[in-house]
Amino acid sequence: MTRIGISLSDFVPAPGHLDDAVYRRVSYVEYGGHHPPASDPGMRRLLDENIVSDMTRHLVSVELPDALDIGDEARRIAENHAGTQPHYMVTAFGF
Repeated sequence: MTRIGISLSDFVPAPGHLDDAVYRRVSYVEYGGHHPPASDPGMRRLLDENIVSDMTRHLVSVELPDALDIGDEARRIAENHAGTQPHYMVTAFGF
């Protein structure tokens, strides 16, 4: 199965700024903002008005420490997603 999504810009005040028809043509949106998606005005509008029904989350703000506390990291991720139900979380990894 192939799905087509749209990535929302991290640096606009309300990511849901495009015409609704653009969002309705994709299977999902990928939110990569630096704040919880539930508190983002554009993301809230897209979800609340059922313009998009599927969201993925790009964890752009996760900074892994030298000694990773898995429980603490899981708690922080869960807090960040409060009020939304992302189907996938993605991130980039590099040296």
